[in-house]
Amino acid sequence: MKLRLICSALLALAAASAAIADSTDAALDHANQLRQAHHLAEAQAIISPILARDPNNFRAIYDEALVQGDQGAVASAIVTLNRAINSLHGAVAPDVTIYNTLGWYLMQTGDYKDAEHWFSVAYSNRGAMKSPSLQKLLNNMGTLYALEGNRSAATRYFNEAATAGSPSANANLTKLIG
Repeated sequence: MKLRLICSALLALAAASAAIADSTDAALDHANQLRQAHHLAEAQAIISPILARDPNNFRAIYDEALVQGDQGAVASAIVTLNRAINSLHGAVAPDVTIYNTLGWYLMQTGDYKDAEHWFSVAYSNRGAMKSPSLQKLLNNMGTLYALEGNRSAATRYFNEAATAGSPSANANLTKLIG
């Protein structure tokens, strides 16, 4: 009888945990929609309590960094993205686009060496990316190499981006080639 009660209690706890995870995912989905609609304060108002409850929630940390970046707080976004990545203790991120995002922000600050590192990490995990994210990564890599004056590498990645379906890659190639 005690075993049944313990099993029932464990099942109820598992169900409650799943419900909380589902509601957290739904809340973060909503925050992402708000962010994309440029309602940044509202998005942050959803993210903050989730992080207060679960400070190591990777997705919430990543979403907070995206809000920071959209607010123009690039330095804060870089710190927050690094916090999210470090919280994984060397494991591959559940959303590998974080590496591209970090590379993009680093490139914006002129830190090309670190940007190249994170773009390379993203590129090595490109199989886990959906096509639009892959196109952005390849375009970002092409842009980085163009900024560094490495036309050969820039052309390579812009061509890969164009092959992946990126409309902006062709424009970037035209600018690069002249």
